[in-house]
Amino acid sequence: MNFELITKKNINEAVLLFDDPEFLFLTKYPKFVPEKEIELFLLSKQTYLIKKEDKVIGLGLFNNYTCEHGYFRFKLIKNIDYNMKLKLLKEFLNIIRDKNPELVRIQTEIFEFDTEDIEFYGKSGLCKEMIDKDNIIYNKKKWDTITYSLINKEINEFLNR
Repeated sequence: MNFELITKKNINEAVLLFDDPEFLFLTKYPKFVPEKEIELFLLSKQTYLIKKEDKVIGLGLFNNYTCEHGYFRFKLIKNIDYNMKLKLLKEFLNIIRDKNPELVRIQTEIFEFDTEDIEFYGKSGLCKEMIDKDNIIYNKKKWDTITYSLINKEINEFLNR
């Protein structure tokens, strides 16, 4: 597996993922987000292409709220098995921890309608911290947003399991 920081040279590989209407990476409607907006957003954060045998299979993004607290988003294409997905998440979080050694808290938010990610994070060992009720409207229905996090020593314990 390969994690490659997104730059202007490889941004088009990332943008292609948004052609899939089920690739819900920070948006409910990936097909309707303008390409330039995707590019600007991905280039403004620590965002990585996730590759398998030179094929892009996902994205990982990290943004610091403070030097000790950060937000990540990790999304793979459909049909990646649980063990591979967990291995890649751990690799990604190791990269983030190595680049941000002062981190004591990381979190991610998952849309309730993204059942594959809900199942994955529920089994992965991240702590379900909060449910923001009726936080988002998708396909004319209100959905919750679920926050998963790791704090202090939980980060190392998770990565070393």
